[in-house]
Amino acid sequence: MRLLYYSIVLVVCLGVCECRAQAPKSVSMEMLIRDMVDLRRLTYFPDPPYTGKQFSSYDRATKSKKEGWFANGDRGHYLRVDKTAAGDEKVLLEAQGPGVVTRIWSANAHEGGTIRIYIDGNKEPAIKEKMQDLLSGKVKPFGSPIAGVRAKGWNLYFPIPYQKHCKITIDGGSIYYQVNYRTYAKNVRVESFSMARINQLGGRIDRIKAILEGPDKEFKIEGTKEVKKYKILAGGTVVIYQAAPGRSGSISELRIKISAKDVDKALRGCVLIGEFDNEKKPTIWCPVGDFFGAAPGINTYNSLPLTVKSDGVMMSRWEMPFRGGARLKIMNTTTGDVTLGVYVMLTPYQWTNRSMYFHAKWKKDNIETAKKSDCTYLNAKDSGLFVGDMLHVLNPVPTWWGEGDEKIFVDGEKFPSHFGTGTEDYYGYAWCSPEKFYSAYHNQTRCDGPGNKGNTSINRFHILDDIPFTKSFKFDMEVWHWKPCTMVYAATSYWYAIPGSTDTFTQPPQSKLTVDKL
Repeated sequence: MRLLYYSIVLVVCLGVCECRAQAPKSVSMEMLIRDMVDLRRLTYFPDPPYTGKQFSSYDRATKSKKEGWFANGDRGHYLRVDKTAAGDEKVLLEAQGPGVVTRIWSANAHEGGTIRIYIDGNKEPAIKEKMQDLLSGKVKPFGSPIAGVRAKGWNLYFPIPYQKHCKITIDGGSIYYQVNYRTYAKNVRVESFSMARINQLGGRIDRIKAILEGPDKEFKIEGTKEVKKYKILAGGTVVIYQAAPGRSGSISELRIKISAKDVDKALRGCVLIGEFDNEKKPTIWCPVGDFFGAAPGINTYNSLPLTVKSDGVMMSRWEMPFRGGARLKIMNTTTGDVTLGVYVMLTPYQWTNRSMYFHAKWKKDNIETAKKSDCTYLNAKDSGLFVGDMLHVLNPVPTWWGEGDEKIFVDGEKFPSHFGTGTEDYYGYAWCSPEKFYSAYHNQTRCDGPGNKGNTSINRFHILDDIPFTKSFKFDMEVWHWKPCTMVYAATSYWYAIPGSTDTFTQPPQSKLTVDKL
């Protein structure tokens, strides 16, 4: 049976082939728009290859780990100020092509004045809008959910490609900002952005918006389904999926519902373990609730790769390919019995020399905040693609805990190619807002209060703004709390990596698999 892969999402609506294992050395606007929802393409190392980097307003006093490493004056820093006939233009990004801008964020876009995006050296900007309008979804066709204000953070996720050069400027006041972008090799042909071309693709963009708005209903896959129920005794383990020997494919959808006397305890104490082909270690080792991105407990949201429903059903659309064997199991480390409802969808998959395994791993740290430090989410070797993370924080005081910046080192960089402006900024909100928000790519599903006290659950999924690496990848989140205390960080990282790749995760002791209380 031929796979109707992402039948409505990709084939019918966007008119593409089953997979892009043999990608051309050119990049079109159609391809980039498709990248906004194409989860299967993340299983293949990019071809043509690209790097993912970021410009931001991080404090320029930061020079190295020895000089200004925890500097915090992250507002109003630009590459330079250009003098123009229209007035001063502050340069947020300047990049040589070919490349693509994938994300623009600001904490105070309403102070940014006019944003101008210049493509390929043209004197007239391809986009010229009030920054607050562009990033709040008021400019067509960049409306919600492509753009929007979420918990005081202003966001735009949309590909803006260029062949030769891109420059982004504002003429307003002092702002916090982040701009993510890709860079391709010089021999790659990229179709440059124009509003005329975007208007031609309006129907496809509308379809993308519908998928991002309601992925649980609009993101459609056809495959072979298995639906089963299991009872796991305290301390027991059950296999919830076992591929037939020698069979290849991809687990394209996984749904789990846990029933237990204490569901929150079971969600942290039951561990999802994924073993694929001949990999020496599991590529998935994660408490079930954390794996689905909303721990602790059932905190509902509806993102592109993950959904948690109010009835307790948790859904994953991460693609998990294999070429000869796959096994998913759940280990119950709690002292009570657990009942599972499990749904697995298997789809055909074309394994190539660019194919990668899905990884999801979890760690928990008790952190003393009196001294600023870096908490490592992920430290991986070999080639792969970073696609997201989820963070659960337990904060004993109402005071803000997330002043620290993300620092992402790719392929052995001495200075990170992603240096952020604040933990909440990385997750797409701002000003330590406790407001819950929900979107396809980033969410704050829980913030107990008062203020920032108690449990906070946040996530970000790098779908369009994924970060490839060929040698190594290290993600550090700076821990900067405004009050000395002991805080709990539980971080889940999601990435794809080539066969045989390694990481520094160690299986935590059973004592870590608990929901901590204040």
